[in-house]
Amino acid sequence: MSHARSRWRRLRRRLDWPGAAGALLLATAMIIAWGLRPALAAAERALLHDAAARLDATLTAPATTQRDPRDAVRDGWPPASQREASLAELEDLTSSGRGIRQFRLDAPVLEQVPPELQRLRVGMQFSARYADARALLAGVLNTMPNATLDALVIEDPSRRDVALHCRLSWSLYFRP
Repeated sequence: MSHARSRWRRLRRRLDWPGAAGALLLATAMIIAWGLRPALAAAERALLHDAAARLDATLTAPATTQRDPRDAVRDGWPPASQREASLAELEDLTSSGRGIRQFRLDAPVLEQVPPELQRLRVGMQFSARYADARALLAGVLNTMPNATLDALVIEDPSRRDVALHCRLSWSLYFRP
């Protein structure tokens, strides 16, 4: 015991009073932590038990099939029986008060696309001012959810008073 006291005195002289107070606080914290160990172990066991129960519940729950969001988009597309109506709608959009001139619609080509879809490729050519061509593009894309613009070629004539020459390639998608 005397040996421990002499060591404590040497340590206290070396560390001075702030160091000795810090050592005493550290020893006190270690004693408290040792006393809390059984309570912490019980809390850890309870958390592990809850996590295991939740894992078992998710593993035994019936599997739900989540629907692909792309399917919801496809369901909004018209059926293949409305191909002619969609072509007529496309033609109506080009002639509905816009400054479109010399309009020509190329012969549509029907293709089968792998995930049970049909694609109707349509080409069109016309002359118009830039604002009118942009309005046509916006009108088609905003009113026909099954339309995609595949290609756009705009030729600018050398004279300012002449309209732009535009060639567009569209794809119209349909459910079978």
